[in-house]
Parts: sequence; C-alpha cells; structure tokens
Amino acid sequence: MARPEVEAVFDAAFSVPGGHADAGETSAILAIRPDVVRLDRAACTPDAPHPDFLTVETFLECFPHGVIGGDPRVGSAQVGDQALEASAQACIRWLER
Repeated sequence: MARPEVEAVFDAAFSVPGGHADAGETSAILAIRPDVVRLDRAACTPDAPHPDFLTVETFLECFPHGVIGGDPRVGSAQVGDQALEASAQACIRWLER
C-alpha cells in the first residue's frame, strides 16, 4: 500500500537499491526498536552476485551475512522515522479515499 512512498525515502537517503536487511530496513527498525539492532555485528557483501532465482542454498552462498542490498551500517533512525511517516501518510490517504 505505501511501498512507493517508503522506497522514495530510502532512495533519497541511500545510493544502493534496497533488498533485505539493508540500510532501509535497518533504518526502520532503528526508528522503532533500536535496542534490537546490533550494528556492531552488521556486515554485507556489496559485490555478491545476484542470481536470477534465489534458493536457500544460493542465498547462503551469495549473502552469508543475510544482507541483500546496501550496507546496513549506514542506516539511521532519522531515515527510518521519515519512511514510517511516509508510510503512515500513504495509509491515511488510502483510508480517506
């Protein structure tokens, strides 16, 4: 429902497209539950190949840290707040239709 609005926030903040456990998702979690984010354990493999089809085996082989996309260590609560606000506003617009 609010995906384009949230993607616009992440695209403006980060130069690498999003994926999984990336800077955007980390930012959202930093905004709502910073106590569960362990940036000291975060890592990524930016030059990993991106297979056309992902299986458990290819995921673990290509993305051993679990991150697809940009480095989660550049995520921020501020960007997360902006993304959550954009999502909330999009939901309000949808409900008011």
